[in-house]
Amino acid sequence: MLKKLTASLLCGMALLSASGAEAVFNYPDALERVPGSNLRVVSYNILAKKWEHQNGARKAEDRAPDVVKIIHQLQPDFAGLQELDPIWYKLLADAIKPWKFAENPYDKNMCAVIYDSRKYRQLDGGMFPFVSKNYAIRCLRWTLLEEIGSGKKFIVTNTHWELKVPRRLKNAGKMAESLKKLQKRFPGIPFFCTGDYNSTRDSEEFTKLLKLSGFKDAVQNAEITENAKLSSTIHPVERKPRFNKTHIDHIVFYGDVKVLSAKLGLGGLLMQSSDHLPLVADFKL
Repeated sequence: MLKKLTASLLCGMALLSASGAEAVFNYPDALERVPGSNLRVVSYNILAKKWEHQNGARKAEDRAPDVVKIIHQLQPDFAGLQELDPIWYKLLADAIKPWKFAENPYDKNMCAVIYDSRKYRQLDGGMFPFVSKNYAIRCLRWTLLEEIGSGKKFIVTNTHWELKVPRRLKNAGKMAESLKKLQKRFPGIPFFCTGDYNSTRDSEEFTKLLKLSGFKDAVQNAEITENAKLSSTIHPVERKPRFNKTHIDHIVFYGDVKVLSAKLGLGGLLMQSSDHLPLVADFKL
């Protein structure tokens, strides 16, 4: 009874208010798929092991079971995971099954794509580097997936932009150019672009990407949103939502699809697993 009551309270979306903003504790119960949706996309920066010491986070080996649990509870069709170093690949590869890492000629870089291998198969994949150095993280990784039952095809990309605005402006231009190349190569296929853009949705660089590419932002176009005014980053020790900020993690899309919901996940497990919160978008094809 106590367990059910706790779940009910969480699912009832307990609200916190600070400085005029709201936080919805929606994980995991209230993050069930929205009725009518048939595709779920997730973007999640899980914090590279080599940077975890900078904010006092637990070691990747200790956080890995939490990340695995999150993936299994969110049940994405496909997801972009940022900051995967070689240790993370080893920690997750078998544990996340039936989700599978997409492969490409540059494996393994730090912008990983995973997909539900029960429903999809990979047909192709590759990577567009943004910079000549450190391209393993500053890149656009892409994967062509096919739904096993219907034969429908999708392009899924993942990226991690740089920290300084002038460099992010270049990232935006390079990403838009790369997407145009993929659209020419794979005409008529829906695109879903996950990533840590290090840019808020009203920033010059993120706006530039949308303008140049013609893609749409899931949060700005969703019928239902939650935690749209929260930062998508969180301190893994303090574990407190940051109000009156907006996401730097985004999902943008293109094609004959409709985004029904775009929710930033918030809850105890999420706040101790990484310095980012997952962005969860449900689509209708």
